[in-house]
Amino acid sequence: MYFPKNPLNPILGEVYECQVQHTDEKTNEAIKDDITHFTAEQISHHPPISCFNFYNDKHKIKFDSKQQITPVFKGKCIRVNMDVKTCITLEREGGVTETYFNDKFTEGYLRLLRWKFEFTGKYSFVCPETGYSAVINFKDKPIIGGKWHDLQITVSKGTEPIYDIHGTHVDILTITNLKDKTSGIFINYNTMRSEPVVEEPFEQLKENASQKVWKGVAEGFAKKDSRKAGLEKQKIEENQRKKAKANLAKDPNFIHKPHYFSQIPNFPADCVKPDYIFKKPVESTPNLSKVESSAKIENSIPVDNSIPQTAN
Repeated sequence: MYFPKNPLNPILGEVYECQVQHTDEKTNEAIKDDITHFTAEQISHHPPISCFNFYNDKHKIKFDSKQQITPVFKGKCIRVNMDVKTCITLEREGGVTETYFNDKFTEGYLRLLRWKFEFTGKYSFVCPETGYSAVINFKDKPIIGGKWHDLQITVSKGTEPIYDIHGTHVDILTITNLKDKTSGIFINYNTMRSEPVVEEPFEQLKENASQKVWKGVAEGFAKKDSRKAGLEKQKIEENQRKKAKANLAKDPNFIHKPHYFSQIPNFPADCVKPDYIFKKPVESTPNLSKVESSAKIENSIPVDNSIPQTAN
């Protein structure tokens, strides 16, 4: 049987990098210095743990996350347990920093009889500095009725709910100001303007870049040749085993050290924030090329002036 069960299971040390050059909605021209950088790295193989970071210097936002995903077969579905620690940092005027973090992501399910993947459960963010919080409720679709990917978000200040956001995260999300009952489109996935995602040219990528690691597997699937994809996956796994064996032969106490993320020493085990921090490069990666598109949020959001607003 050559068809791989986990064709893109990340290898230890695998890295993916890209960036988005944001453009003006009206003129469709690039906005100076408005670039979002994204980096992901597989920092552990057993257990499988990934870290990722994105940042935008113009808007002074940084997002750090560490996640361990464990699939569990449950008969009629495959449940994905997601142990995720996330920290979102927004730098405001006057040097004030707000950090939103959570200690558990909602579970994911692959419904075998319906062949749909969906998240279900609640996911929360809290800002200790301001008291603002958000609870995201991913709703499980019943067998009859309901919607796929349905969710509801409640944004609160302390114990007082101030915004309600509802809809589906693949279609349209509507936001309602609970004080004056005004509503508007928060995100429209159908009409959002797309912006180019750019990455380094393939010939300049390092050997541990995702595009190079999985090139053979991707080509197999592109040709609808599951046998080739499976054989290419076997090669990747065999190379990983040989590399791990060689490292242990040189040093029986060998521990992999991530390239882009550093572990915080003496980090409390019960802390909900990620224990790995991103090592921001001195300069951005040059000579990037366009590869695909990403989506953007609409601007027609009802604003409560009593709530701190981030830059658009």
